[in-house]
Amino acid sequence: METGKINFIKIARTIDIETIKSHPILDIAARFWEPERYEAAKICYYVFREIDDLIDNRKAEGSKITDKEKIHLEAVVKKWVRVMTSDMSDLTPEKKFLKEITKFQIPARAWESFGKSMLYDIYHEGFKTFSDFLSYAEGACVAPASIFIHFCGCTKKNDTYDPPCFDIFKAARPISIFSYLVHIIRDFKKDHYENLNYFTRDLLKEMGVKPQTLNQAARGVITKEFRWLINRYKVLINQFKIKSRNEINR
Repeated sequence: METGKINFIKIARTIDIETIKSHPILDIAARFWEPERYEAAKICYYVFREIDDLIDNRKAEGSKITDKEKIHLEAVVKKWVRVMTSDMSDLTPEKKFLKEITKFQIPARAWESFGKSMLYDIYHEGFKTFSDFLSYAEGACVAPASIFIHFCGCTKKNDTYDPPCFDIFKAARPISIFSYLVHIIRDFKKDHYENLNYFTRDLLKEMGVKPQTLNQAARGVITKEFRWLINRYKVLINQFKIKSRNEINR
């Protein structure tokens, strides 16, 4: 392999296939980028996890989030969004590492959308309708995926990077929602025991699924209503799979 070229075989050999299920798949893909791009992607992932885990871990405690806690969590989210959409010229010493991403010109819209969904998480329990879920998904999964695609498509120009010549949000939307829906089914049991529910209330009602139905399913007792719910989600997943394929082929 030529000197100066990325050694893809060497990178591939560093990936532990046995633990791949518990490792972020986008991080695995990003390892094939040059170090500068990969490090910037890791910074973004760190911020996403820092905010999302803060809220999810609190919900996992089970007790109702107090108004005082909500105000605090909201302030934390808004502070992070302000930092990530700023020019980062006045970062505190412990956040200086964030400045590495400025050269990539990530659209502020992605961070703002993510922040909006995290605020929804703080003040709501689940989703009334599938339409509500899709609105939430714009920040919860489309925004992070769009930043990943931004890294994929930006091109280096001297000491900075030019943004992609296509709409990263449009490109990311179907595949990220497809993946999110798959994860909802895959992680149902774990989420259920952490007081997290991503099935929308309109579809739960449509399929006749009650809270005790979900409790039974989490314990391994699968009712016909729960099977109907999963089949309904499989239809939605297939729809977004088709949209994803069309976007890839566009």
